[in-house]
Amino acid sequence: MANIFGSLHIGSSGTKSSQAKINITGHNVANANTDGYSRQRVDSETFINKGYANGSLGQGVETGNAKRAYDTILAENLRKETSQLAYYQSTEEDLKKVEIYFNELEMGSGLGDPLKEYFNAWKDLANTTPDSSAEANSKRYVLLSKAEVLTRKLNEGHKVMDDMAQESEREINEYVKQINMIAGDISEVNKSITGLESASREASDLRDKRDILLNELSEIVGINTKENDEGQLSVFIGSNILVDGNMTSKIFVKSDSNDSGRLNVYWGTTNNGPEIDITGQISGGSLKGELVMRNDTLKGYQNSLDSLSRELIIETNKIHSTGQGDMLFNYITSDNAATSSTSSLQQDIFGRGVEINKGTFTITLYDQDGNEAGDININIDPTADNLKTVAKKISEASVNSISIKATITSDHKINLSANGGTFSFKSDTSNFLTASGFNSFFTGDSAVNIGVSNFIKENPSFIATHDSMLAGDNNKSRAISGLSFNDLDGLGGVSINEFYSYFSGQIGADIQKVIAFRETKEHTVMQYRLKLDEIQGVSMDEEFINLMKFQKAFEANSRFITAVDEIIDRIINGMGVVGR
Repeated sequence: MANIFGSLHIGSSGTKSSQAKINITGHNVANANTDGYSRQRVDSETFINKGYANGSLGQGVETGNAKRAYDTILAENLRKETSQLAYYQSTEEDLKKVEIYFNELEMGSGLGDPLKEYFNAWKDLANTTPDSSAEANSKRYVLLSKAEVLTRKLNEGHKVMDDMAQESEREINEYVKQINMIAGDISEVNKSITGLESASREASDLRDKRDILLNELSEIVGINTKENDEGQLSVFIGSNILVDGNMTSKIFVKSDSNDSGRLNVYWGTTNNGPEIDITGQISGGSLKGELVMRNDTLKGYQNSLDSLSRELIIETNKIHSTGQGDMLFNYITSDNAATSSTSSLQQDIFGRGVEINKGTFTITLYDQDGNEAGDININIDPTADNLKTVAKKISEASVNSISIKATITSDHKINLSANGGTFSFKSDTSNFLTASGFNSFFTGDSAVNIGVSNFIKENPSFIATHDSMLAGDNNKSRAISGLSFNDLDGLGGVSINEFYSYFSGQIGADIQKVIAFRETKEHTVMQYRLKLDEIQGVSMDEEFINLMKFQKAFEANSRFITAVDEIIDRIINGMGVVGR
């Protein structure tokens, strides 16, 4: 049987166990409001002295390590959902910035009103006599004003998204820096955990600190983790390891020479080691949101604006180039420069995406009194002609001693000047006039550079409103005003108005979709957090109950030690004195 001194060990183990549990309870209470803290409990089990024959007799309690209440799988799922939530939050924030500029519900914000007012100005001009009256001139200036407002809005709309893309670049660069910093912190905590747990002590507080770092990292980028038997954690981005125990790899941004120098995300082990483009492996987090916004969303919106602008330019210029204004031409220079004066017209040498066909464009010549002298027809064969041959054909043609001298400028434009009269353009089945930019209303080929022709701005009398000099002929004005409703192949078979409605509607639909996903993820994250809080969170009521329980246990064990002490005192000082 156990001796009386063994009883002291039993009491001592009880007080030590109660003391440890009281300390952990105090630690829990102290950290009740600490972010990321997991409540802790002290393991204890019956002490069994295996070397004692009567081991079944009570030997006290053995106090183990403090262990945290935690669910690793639940925490990993929470991180994944949090990463997706951060992605949708980042996307929503950026989309709302786009919406500010294209918000048709707010007057003056979107493109809808400028488009409408531009076409209405052409319609209004079509209802006016095509002459040099004060009314006609006033409406020409109104048209120019509305056209310039529209082109500026298109320019600015494209620039807004360029600026947002650059902001995304800055965010991407900053997020990469944060990822590397957090990865370094995780590796340091890994090292501390291994050092502490190698002495058979659980590093609960350090594990909480590491989980906080993992949570911060998951909000920036989607990650996967794996823990080894020594408690060290490996962190992966895609298939690439970011943290391996106390070692880290680096990620960095690098310009992509194949895509206008935009920044992509690369992974590498050392400065001289392998470099892997992991942009496509980024999943979730704010970093993914910025990459998708820059690479896909903003680029898609810009492409739509460019398509709208390009068709507006081409279709307007097709009509305008073969029309007449209130004045006839003495001279004119094409707006668009060719890449070469000797290259085939098959090669889109003007870079405007207008295909030059086999056909004919017609120039009408007038004598010095403004009487029509006749037409010259310039036949175009894109497989055989170039800028020089076209200029030669124009210069060699004449009607009643009236001709046009065509010369090629140093920057590969064509300059036409009348010899003995004036001229105007009448028709074009080859698209040469549109491609080269003769008698154009708009310049440019996209939302970036669309503008009103300087030739027109300098003299609005050249705005082409009619086909001929006949009174009341406003065919060109009517045709251009009707473009807003014409179905265009370049816009997928819809009109300019419909295309813009789809574009602005798409932005709104994208925002609503992202909001729906964000709200769903918020609900999911909240549910996971509630479940994890139930496991790891500190309940003050529970801790107060435990505190009283452990205090009572400590007092009871103290009384037990006192009783044993009194027994020992009796044995030592009171026994063996009988018969003295």
